[in-house]
Amino acid sequence: MKGMSDAKAADYRARLRRQNGILWALLALSVVYILLMSEFLPRVIEVLDSRTWTQDMLSMQKVLFIWQGYAIWRIVHNRNLIRDALRMRDDMVKSEDERIAAIKGMAGRRFAFILCVLLSIAAITATFIDVVIFYTLYVTLLCALALWGILYLYYRRKL
Repeated sequence: MKGMSDAKAADYRARLRRQNGILWALLALSVVYILLMSEFLPRVIEVLDSRTWTQDMLSMQKVLFIWQGYAIWRIVHNRNLIRDALRMRDDMVKSEDERIAAIKGMAGRRFAFILCVLLSIAAITATFIDVVIFYTLYVTLLCALALWGILYLYYRRKL
């Protein structure tokens, strides 16, 4: 039984390392995106000149910085879990709770996550082009988050 637990811990450790790799890649891509949209493309496309940006566009840049802060926090958290076996086992038990996994699955966790990521990328990009499109995508994103939250609460109460 202990060997099986060690195998699960090794799988969870590999999953945390994989998450860290993905977070590092996304962090690097977001830095490249910021540099591309604020430094290099304005020289080619005049619409992207940072001197003509609205306050909404500047605010979306701040959202990207907030996301980068979260990604760095998550990378450090995962690295600390990998180093501390007891904390990692506690986190593994909490994350592999079948009831919570079933609730999130019924609420559409994977689809909601993909939809929110795509809408976020589209909204951030739209701030550089047209503010009306940004607001449309932003409201759609908020509605998608609200719908996912309502479904999560409904299925949590039901189970």
